[in-house]
Amino acid sequence: STAISKKSRIMFTIEKSSSDFAVPKNASRAGYDDVTELPDFTASYTYSADFGYVKSAVILRKLGYETATTKDTTMGWGLNISGNVSLTPDDSVQFQLAHGEGIGRYINDTCCSYYADDTGGVDGGLDANGDLTAIPVTAGYVYYNKQWNKKWSSAIGYSYLSVDNLVTQKEKALKNSTYTSTNLIWYPTTQVKAGVEVLYGDVQSNSGLEADNYRLQLSVGFKY
Repeated sequence: STAISKKSRIMFTIEKSSSDFAVPKNASRAGYDDVTELPDFTASYTYSADFGYVKSAVILRKLGYETATTKDTTMGWGLNISGNVSLTPDDSVQFQLAHGEGIGRYINDTCCSYYADDTGGVDGGLDANGDLTAIPVTAGYVYYNKQWNKKWSSAIGYSYLSVDNLVTQKEKALKNSTYTSTNLIWYPTTQVKAGVEVLYGDVQSNSGLEADNYRLQLSVGFKY
């Protein structure tokens, strides 16, 4: 990480990679092995000022799989922009937008599901010709934060995910999801906060199956 000015910083990283191959429908993971030949390479640029910050980033990956008779690799890439912008001393907006191919491992909803055996992998899979292809994905969120006064604050926001599924992906592979929430937080002292939050989520699979749900949660936090 290097500061190129008082307000700007650029950073490069090399990260341990983990290719997550999307096993074809009607097939099990047995017989398919992920291949990781290179680490993930990232670069980011952050601009900070009185309003907050804006950060842009790029990632390059090499994905692969092999069986007893076949081996294939392909490249993945992703672009990301995020930030936290103060509109007034009491109002701010947080946002993030990511788009790329083969970056499912870095997206919350697609990565590391408990039901991975049913949904399949998230980074790359086979196209109609049997060639390894990075799976396109777009994800983002925006949240508005309001500090009503020293004792009360709120946040309301929305997130969205879209996966351009390959024809060979499993029927339960994730296709779309949306998520929205709003809350009201109370700060009775500087060490204590308590709040209530309402959340709604919707998810759709590759085959068109859809489900949604609501959640109401109460929380209390102590800082010491």
